[in-house]
Amino acid sequence: MRLSLKGLDLFNRILICIALLFSLIWGMTFRNRIFISRNSEQYRFETFIVTGTYYDHHEDGAVDYWLTGKIGNTEERLFPRNSSQPRPASAEELLQAYPKGTKVSVMFNPRASDAVISNGESLRVIPASANFLEVESRSRFWAGVWTFAPVPLALLLFAMVRFLNRRSQFALA
Repeated sequence: MRLSLKGLDLFNRILICIALLFSLIWGMTFRNRIFISRNSEQYRFETFIVTGTYYDHHEDGAVDYWLTGKIGNTEERLFPRNSSQPRPASAEELLQAYPKGTKVSVMFNPRASDAVISNGESLRVIPASANFLEVESRSRFWAGVWTFAPVPLALLLFAMVRFLNRRSQFALA
């Protein structure tokens, strides 16, 4: 029994590292949701007109892709969020889904940076929905859960295993 508890102890240490990494990744999305919430009055409905696509498949398996287009006279890029469709496998596939000239309703904040903040998200141009603030609120809640829950849960499991390890040591003595 002692050997299995030691193995479980090692597993929990690895699990804590994974939980930390997971929390950091989701923390970037959570930060974006907080920014959108704090600056919601600066977002306005606009029409994004697709002029092209960008697609880059890296050697490590990561994929960068977005739509290029215009909002008014300004060149912008849009990271399409469509959870019901799989990620495009090529620029051609992305262009089939969004042909040139396609009009996409977006929420646009001209004051936000056009840099890609994290996780393939831009804070400047966001796909719109009629209930934009409600969707963002729900996304913020779940991003917060995935940011703050993994580490305490992993630490709780670790503490329980440590308690069982110590209890079994005293039982053997």
